[in-house]
Amino acid sequence: MTVIQSLEGEYEPGNYFERPKIFGIQNIARDIAQRLYMRHRLGGAEYVVAGKPGELLALVEKRWRRMMHQILVKRAATNDSDTEKLIEFSRQIAYMQTLQFTENPLDEPEARVVMVTPDAAAAFPPACSTMYIIAVVDEKMTHRITSQMPYPRSLIKYEISIIE
Repeated sequence: MTVIQSLEGEYEPGNYFERPKIFGIQNIARDIAQRLYMRHRLGGAEYVVAGKPGELLALVEKRWRRMMHQILVKRAATNDSDTEKLIEFSRQIAYMQTLQFTENPLDEPEARVVMVTPDAAAAFPPACSTMYIIAVVDEKMTHRITSQMPYPRSLIKYEISIIE
């Protein structure tokens, strides 16, 4: 397992912390969709804390549909004799079609991807294993919104300049 430095400077085995420098909301939406796709076998809820969660939700869902279309095209182009690839593409498509996104986890508790504002995340700190922060929040607020995350956990805190 990767050992990372926590926000307080202590080392916590098994945790993952990243600060990607990706600018522009379109690029961030693409990055989140790709990360969701790569992490699909890990399961569990993933929270996205953003200044404008509705706007980001629409962009991530759009990117997700594009990625799903690409997998559908790959599956259609796969030779019928390659059963393993067909099964794997079918699994990926099924996952992608059933993944639910929401801005309101109380109305849609089955959603795996939840996008909220920093204030909403602080009011009800999520118990998710992965969190993406795309908002200007200080260290104290970051600690508040990540306080209920179980170990091991992944925190991706984007360095932003133009979102808010």
